[in-house]
Amino acid sequence: MEEENAIIVNDNGDGVLLEEYKGNYFISATKRGQNDINNKQWVFLSKWQNGRSVPDVKKQVMRVKLGRDPMKILRAIAELLKKTPSQK
Repeated sequence: MEEENAIIVNDNGDGVLLEEYKGNYFISATKRGQNDINNKQWVFLSKWQNGRSVPDVKKQVMRVKLGRDPMKILRAIAELLKKTPSQK
């Protein structure tokens, strides 16, 4: 899926993008930039090394892995949200 399919979640241009790669699904973070173009958010993930957390040397897209059956995960998230008091 393309970045133009991102779902914008607030007035600051933050968003999410559903992606698929080899049958596995991910939700990636996006940010609306210049000319209303949605860009994936890239981050340095940290890894455990020598008893402490150390930033990795290369950036990766900020994403949440949903696996091969994303509906199962999304239903579980929806159930948790139903139990959460509404924010007004």
